[in-house]
Amino acid sequence: MVIIGGGSLGKRVGEIAKAFGMKVTFAERKGAKEVRIGYTEFESALKVADVISINCPLSEETKNLISDAEFALMKPSALLLNISRGGIVDEHALLNAFKQQAISGAAFDVATQEPMPLEHPLHQLAEYPNFLLTPHIAWASHEAMETLVRIAVQKIAAFVEANK
Repeated sequence: MVIIGGGSLGKRVGEIAKAFGMKVTFAERKGAKEVRIGYTEFESALKVADVISINCPLSEETKNLISDAEFALMKPSALLLNISRGGIVDEHALLNAFKQQAISGAAFDVATQEPMPLEHPLHQLAEYPNFLLTPHIAWASHEAMETLVRIAVQKIAAFVEANK
């Protein structure tokens, strides 16, 4: 498994993958001049990956990080998971990759536009048996709700304290 994004989510995905006996590699940032210890050069990582898990934030640097050129590097047997943010994968390029059988499958719980309009590429991909689209509900877990409440209480308390 190649993981794009070495933050807390990416590291946790790596731990889970290792528990299933997978070899885990972290991809260096695309276009990086130096490869950090414990990382593999971005394009090289895509070439060897059986599973690619995207776990990074959407930014100018990561927008359309995976597009036609990156799909061309991947094994035809590769699986792509985007469980972070819509916009990191060029969804039109993903649709083309499926049409050309450039990858074996994908699973997403994010899209560039939520809710998606009917003409959105991910709706077209939903017709493929090797594409899985699920709701993006990571924020809805009990732990996430507790964190949101704790943050809200802290902000309210800080506001009240500042306005005494």
